[in-house]
Amino acid sequence: MKKITAILALAALLTGCAHEKEIQGKWEVIEIGNKKTPESILKTPTIQFDIEKMEYHAVTGVNLLNGKIITDSNNIKFSDGAMTQMSADSISMDFERHFISSLSSVSSFRFSSDTLILLDNSHLEAFKLIPR
Repeated sequence: MKKITAILALAALLTGCAHEKEIQGKWEVIEIGNKKTPESILKTPTIQFDIEKMEYHAVTGVNLLNGKIITDSNNIKFSDGAMTQMSADSISMDFERHFISSLSSVSSFRFSSDTLILLDNSHLEAFKLIPR
């Protein structure tokens, strides 16, 4: 009986780690809150996850944003992080404000095919990302 319990515990642990490793790497933001990324944005918005270091690196459309993440299975939380302070056109700056406010509301993630979906506290889609 102890052997079965140990095997089940190990399987649960490995399953949680597998989900976290699936987000490892660089992802392009294609939607925030069901709004498509504008084509005229200054820089392609991305989020890169480094699970080993528990860090994220993002391009918000204008600036660079770096911080820590806390993740457990399909739950994820982003720290506020440090950001560069560049300015750009109004479309890019509006998108960046939406990016930052939406990132702070993210609490979990899931996959739909090859799309990574970050969900907010109400389990609504906050971000849609594709592998880069």
